[in-house]
Amino acid sequence: FPVTIQARFPSHGYAPLYHARPQHTHLCTQYGQLGGSACAGAHGDQSLGSYRFGNSMGRVVKELLRLSLFPIFKERIDPFNHFEWMLHENANFNSSPVFYVCPVIQHREFDPKYDLLDKKIHVIMEWITNKKGSIGCLSNYSSSQSMQGITANWKSFHEHLGQQGESKKNRQHFQRFQPFNFAEQLMLAGVKEDSSVGYTDRTGWRTSCSLPYFLFDIKNKKISNVLEIPFCAMDQAIITPRYMNIVSPEKVMAEMEKWMKDVERYGGVYCLVWHNDTFQYPFYRNTYWKLVKKASLLGECR
Repeated sequence: FPVTIQARFPSHGYAPLYHARPQHTHLCTQYGQLGGSACAGAHGDQSLGSYRFGNSMGRVVKELLRLSLFPIFKERIDPFNHFEWMLHENANFNSSPVFYVCPVIQHREFDPKYDLLDKKIHVIMEWITNKKGSIGCLSNYSSSQSMQGITANWKSFHEHLGQQGESKKNRQHFQRFQPFNFAEQLMLAGVKEDSSVGYTDRTGWRTSCSLPYFLFDIKNKKISNVLEIPFCAMDQAIITPRYMNIVSPEKVMAEMEKWMKDVERYGGVYCLVWHNDTFQYPFYRNTYWKLVKKASLLGECR
């Protein structure tokens, strides 16, 4: 039986298959019927690789200049702060984003670098809430290693964010969890909705299902009350050199569009994960919004 579970969820909770590269950008927006999900962090990962520049020396110079000036002008120029733009654009599709934020930083290599004690983060969270966005909890890298790990993240989430932290929506950092007791961990934490079931290093439906479903509690052999919104594609899986290494915006678009056909044919949710440090490049920003626009035609957004 454990072998069957491991085959079904080949990298859930198993370090060697995911931890090839740190990811430090994690607030995350998620849409309902549209299901699109875009990760967005207050400050993102800088280590995405050469796909940013291609063969353009001009892009390299521009990037080095931007990074050198950022410490001086960071109060006025933050290349990772796209929240106002994201909320404004989502209004065009009648969708209300959910931003996922990591409340507990334990693993310095793999957990995000922002601090929820920072007043600037609180200002951003309050601003998002006032603009009719909502905030969910990104349970940290180590949260799946103990039964109380996710609960500890949620306790800190509520303590730090107050009214802004009333959401019951969860996502696991690195999609890292143990299938055997994951549903029980979420229920102990009071989670009502999760969006962790997807691949880190490739695209596709991890449980061969595009429809939301209630997670099965394998440990206690019963259906849980946690609604799973499965995602089918993540930008990092596609464009990161260590994974699929698809760098052309047209090919990225084609790779993500093909999963829309499943939703068109069978119904369900087209859930997309996209990191905010990719938004700073117009070619990937345009690719994202083309996907959102097309996905919005699949159904109404909540």
